[in-house]
Amino acid sequence: MAKLFRSLILLLCLAAIVMELHAHGPTGTLTGVVRVDRRALPGVLVTVSSSKLQSPRTSVTDPRGRYTVAFLPAGEYMVSFEKEGLQTVARPARVGLRRVARVDMKMNVPEIAEAITITATAPAIVELHEVQTNFDAEFIDSLPVSRSLQSTAALAPGVHNTGPGASERRSVLAISGAPSFDSLYLIDGTVVNENVRGQAHALYIEDAIDETTILTGAISAEYGRFTGGVVSTVTKSGGNEYSGSLRDNLSNPAWSSRRRGFDHLDRLNQVIEATLGGRIQTDRLWFFTAGRWFSNETESYLAGSTIPYVVSTEENRFELKLTGQLAADHALVLSHTSVDHEQLNNCQVGCMELSAVDAHVARPNSFSSLRYNGMFGRSVLVSGTASQKKFAFEGFGGESRDPATGSWGFDASGTGAFFGAPYFCGVCDDQERNSENYSAKLSHFFGSPRLGTHEIVGGLEHWAEESITNNYQSASDFGVVTNRAVERDADGVLRPRFEPGSTVIIWYPIFVTTDGTDFTTSSLFLNDRWSPGPRWSFNLGARYDYTRATNGSGVRVADDAEISPRIAATFDPRDDGRLRFNTSFSRYVTKLAGTIGDLGSPAGNPSYFSWQYAGPVINEDSSLTSFEAMAQLFDWFVANGGTSRPPDAVAIPGLTSAIQGKLQSPSADEWTIGVSAMVGRNGFMRADVIDRQWQNFYSRRTDLTTGRVDDGFGQILDRSLIENTNDLTRSYRALQLQGGYRIYGRFHLGGNYTWSRLEGNAVDESIGSGPIPNDSRRYPEYRSFDRSNPIGLLSGDQTHKVRLWAEVTLPSMFGELSVSFLQRFDSGSPYEVKGTVRAPRIDNPGYVTPPLSVPYYFSDRGALRWDDVTSSDLAFTFALPIRRTQAFLQADVINLFDESAQVRGNTTVHTDLDGSEGLESFDLFTQTPVEGVHYRKGKFFGQARSIYDYQQPRTFRLSAGVRF
Repeated sequence: MAKLFRSLILLLCLAAIVMELHAHGPTGTLTGVVRVDRRALPGVLVTVSSSKLQSPRTSVTDPRGRYTVAFLPAGEYMVSFEKEGLQTVARPARVGLRRVARVDMKMNVPEIAEAITITATAPAIVELHEVQTNFDAEFIDSLPVSRSLQSTAALAPGVHNTGPGASERRSVLAISGAPSFDSLYLIDGTVVNENVRGQAHALYIEDAIDETTILTGAISAEYGRFTGGVVSTVTKSGGNEYSGSLRDNLSNPAWSSRRRGFDHLDRLNQVIEATLGGRIQTDRLWFFTAGRWFSNETESYLAGSTIPYVVSTEENRFELKLTGQLAADHALVLSHTSVDHEQLNNCQVGCMELSAVDAHVARPNSFSSLRYNGMFGRSVLVSGTASQKKFAFEGFGGESRDPATGSWGFDASGTGAFFGAPYFCGVCDDQERNSENYSAKLSHFFGSPRLGTHEIVGGLEHWAEESITNNYQSASDFGVVTNRAVERDADGVLRPRFEPGSTVIIWYPIFVTTDGTDFTTSSLFLNDRWSPGPRWSFNLGARYDYTRATNGSGVRVADDAEISPRIAATFDPRDDGRLRFNTSFSRYVTKLAGTIGDLGSPAGNPSYFSWQYAGPVINEDSSLTSFEAMAQLFDWFVANGGTSRPPDAVAIPGLTSAIQGKLQSPSADEWTIGVSAMVGRNGFMRADVIDRQWQNFYSRRTDLTTGRVDDGFGQILDRSLIENTNDLTRSYRALQLQGGYRIYGRFHLGGNYTWSRLEGNAVDESIGSGPIPNDSRRYPEYRSFDRSNPIGLLSGDQTHKVRLWAEVTLPSMFGELSVSFLQRFDSGSPYEVKGTVRAPRIDNPGYVTPPLSVPYYFSDRGALRWDDVTSSDLAFTFALPIRRTQAFLQADVINLFDESAQVRGNTTVHTDLDGSEGLESFDLFTQTPVEGVHYRKGKFFGQARSIYDYQQPRTFRLSAGVRF
């Protein structure tokens, strides 16, 4: 049935019947009011032309003098106004992606034509109820930032680089307080999220980006499957005129300042980009193609040391887009992007020695889409898209099946990093994570004096993603955890010491391989942008999402339907677009996370068996290397029963962990209130307050009602259920300010500020797994003390975020010099003093395997902060016109004053559980622990242990190229 449905949708698309990915196309709207002698002027013919259109578009003003031309591709336009008896006038305008451009006009009779004026109009950000920010490629190119989708989005208010593992060098974006995996990333209206971590795949070439829009609040019902925000990027298309570019981006690690003992590799790296677009047949068939070739070497460092190693990366990206006009106002767009990515010396998680680093890995990625847009009359647009994305992990993990050489070790009380073999299995099956999308939309604009104006959008969408993953945790299926910090000798060689009581042997067998998961969401939505009169406008929308999910064992784990209202109101007290007040209520329902829905399945998921090591001390004299010490450890294990030995703890997917009933998709409720205004003729300001509350969290529950199971090894075990809960909290409150001013078209000032507070006790993600269930409801009798899972500041909190920029363009007789300045400030992210302690000594209420340890917060959640980050960045660009070609040279200086804030660090806390000398146990319910008596911060607590724990040092970059 599913295949029939997909084939039918694709056939309809090829037949030019409506479909559009994610329920909207990458378009904007042009609107305004035409007056004569302060009176509304009906019947004016408004013509909009551009190289973006294969034929001009027209509209006629209504009795109130209003006009609207919807569904325009983002770009530059010429707008002309014509009425018999009046002087024809024209003016340029820019239409942004998902934005409303306003062009008001005052017309006069021919004999006083010289008095024709253009009314000052508000920028699009003032016009909209949505909380959004828009950056075009020309602006981003002028700033001292990388031109990636993530770097552009990070300039917007409400976008925080605070996801797990984030640093200045690695973007893990979280929007409006949501987990980092829970926002939507679109390129040309098509979804490019990675299935697990939810970040955007780099399925673009930077020089091919046209503009990017970031939505952080009051988001229309046309968008779904998120609780964070939407980042939508439009890439360039061909046209009747040929255009292109060639760019060489130069960098060298040695051009960065030395950072506290960490040396830099001296190697010139290049990223070459090229674009070319034009006509195959004038007004009928256009092409656009782009490529990116990347080969570089960078230094990295072994965790807990200043020992460097070289990471080599080879990546080639290619994009092809064809735009064809089937008939007047009917276009078909075919696009394909592929990425070949290979890397030598890859470390997925922290690596303490070179043996834990993957020698060679690959991540092939590809994306294809077919999109149709058709205008029927002046006011109806039908559109649709079919798309498919493929992604794989190849060669990640260890290469040996032998437990002595194919197992990793984890330094739980030292660096929190790995030694021994690489994590995962490089000789097992490759992992595939694919998705596809089919959708249809009908948009209709109409108006009347009695009903006002309506822009109604309705549509349907079918989203499906699959994961074909046998999640082997190591090449041998074994791992070792030591709670004794791993030391290095004078030569930097690891000498792990395995002791009874502080060493755990873990076995991760996969008993059933997977055939792949199938998670789908089918959606209907209806949205009406209604303006009943000159001062009020409303957004009335709702979205219906139906989720069906089948895990890797073929079991249905979700059959859930949710309705998401999206309601907003805007008041313009003077009906001139210069001052507006907005308010909204929205519910956002995200997709069901595939990694969560598959937790109850034995297919492809590892079981967990652990044994406390009970033999003699291994490597007491520190003479053995990691693999030599592991060989002795596993010799003891095999000699004492191996995997037939009764385990201390067991978790078997589908048995000890199961989904009973059906899961629901998490959601968030949002209220916003805001005001926007023009400042003079060329400036604007906007302020928005956002309040979000989440519900339906993922949870793992183990209590006296969840039951027991037989593990098949002669043991009865407690069972855990994966389910939703509202016993947890997560809330986000923010004030977002943004503004800009342009002087004489040569000097531009702008910026934004975000104050926010992210609180709760729902920690929903990890650096390696993306979405994870909260474990605070496991064995509740043992976790009922106050410091088990307190409410406080979550790790993604960022109190203050500032982005200020200035740009000036200076013409000369030889060319044009542009200088831009970017000032950044980010509050330090929170962390706390948290450790693992012995479980409370209470009478067992009836569990088979009560917990031996539980987490304990010795401080308030989020009580400590890493350093605030301040950075001043500078860019110089010189452009030299040579006939129709422009040559350019750009130099960037990042962190001009070489600030050195520490943004991450070690958070190890010792208790008597890890055998630390001199520490005592305590009563978790009645005693207040004392530092130095009941717990002790680790030797390196709060200290940086890697170059990535600091902000990016002063760094120089160069780029040069030509455009035509």
